Amino acid sequence: MTYDIAVLGGGPAGVVTASGLARLGYRVVLFAKPRRIPAVEGLSERGLVGLRYSGCHQALERMGPAVRRLACWNGEHFSGNREWLIERRTFDAALWDDARAAGVEVVMGRAGSAQRQQTLWRIPWVSREGSGECRAGYLIDARGRAAPHGRNPVRGPLTVTLGRFWNSPQAGEPGTWVTSFQEGWAWLARDTQGAILLQLVVSTANQRLPPRAALAEHYQALQSTVDEARVWLDRARPLGGVFARYAQPQFNPRLLGESYARVGDAAFAIDPLSGHGVYEAISGGLALIATVNTLLARPGNAQWAERFYREKISDDFLRMARIGRDFYRQEQRWTIKPFWRERQIWPDDEPAHGVAQDVSPSIEMRPVNLEGFIDLREVIVTADHPRGIWQVAGVPLVGLLRAWREQGDKSLTDFAQGYGEHHDKPLNDCQAALAWLAQRHLLGSPPKDG
Repeated sequence: MTYDIAVLGGGPAGVVTASGLARLGYRVVLFAKPRRIPAVEGLSERGLVGLRYSGCHQALERMGPAVRRLACWNGEHFSGNREWLIERRTFDAALWDDARAAGVEVVMGRAGSAQRQQTLWRIPWVSREGSGECRAGYLIDARGRAAPHGRNPVRGPLTVTLGRFWNSPQAGEPGTWVTSFQEGWAWLARDTQGAILLQLVVSTANQRLPPRAALAEHYQALQSTVDEARVWLDRARPLGGVFARYAQPQFNPRLLGESYARVGDAAFAIDPLSGHGVYEAISGGLALIATVNTLLARPGNAQWAERFYREKISDDFLRMARIGRDFYRQEQRWTIKPFWRERQIWPDDEPAHGVAQDVSPSIEMRPVNLEGFIDLREVIVTADHPRGIWQVAGVPLVGLLRAWREQGDKSLTDFAQGYGEHHDKPLNDCQAALAWLAQRHLLGSPPKDG
């Protein structure tokens, strides 16, 4: 079989990218492999919005309940966030159904090493039912951390997640809890039936993981240092063995090649502490849809498409790494411990978010996502948005700002109403865009043209 595009990997990034390209009319095949080990994750509200925007309706229907996320950090307890529990085997199967509904051919099997010959990629695959080979003009690697690293990947502190499932005889309120301890941090998820997952996130920089036979003993030794675990696991019995997964942040500079791209954790993986892994995977997939569509359908804009995708992924990686660093710095009790010392200085000392006073706003031409293609548009560049912002709530900001400068002495409300009527934009959207400009003090002192 020959396809326009082949996607290796059936997680959120792969499914969103494959589905979006299939809806644009491309023939897309997706290779997905069921997980060997059960997994439970917490999905943030941003991830929920991303799934809805991407049309992953069956995945949304099979999510677990919304629960409170409680935390104990630097000895202080706080709450307020919530997340949705997802059992990844069920969730992944729903994602594949969403992909099929979008017109993607889903192959349940493991893709082998893809080789490019002339203008096509040859991709061997193996499944329980047999094996085969397909060809595709464009290849997208969405195999997560398992994807080949390539040359010179950027990696954060070496990190491993050790997890074990438990069963508690006591039914209780479902929820998730995060707590820090000397050697790292712990995350627990509990459902209404007393099923529990306790994960310990620790460093492997100074010692290698013990062999599989000794993994449970190592886990138990770490667990005994987590005060909250004694309460969480009161009278609970372990189910199955201990599993280990590498979880360090990483970025692969080879994001794009000849008819090739990376997306999701294969492009960049963030620290699991953020809870935004699924959202970042979806966001990257949405950006890649427009990038690949431009590369294939409008090759004259290839340089802008590649610039758009490279800048987005590299900027998102650094931003998330710095946000994580700042959160680790809030834990002051064990700063001499290797786990905390490593994470409080990586990746650098630059601020996670720019300070508005540092850089004067300017209007510049930058690549943007415009109705499924990447093209150049005027954007407003600020210190907190160095890649520029083109529109807010669907209202182009530069045109709105110039109209404001020319309108005289109308009130914001009257101007928003008149602008909306003239440009067929809802009043609320115009007001939201004006609020964005006002918050950055741009209405009184417009930015210079770059």
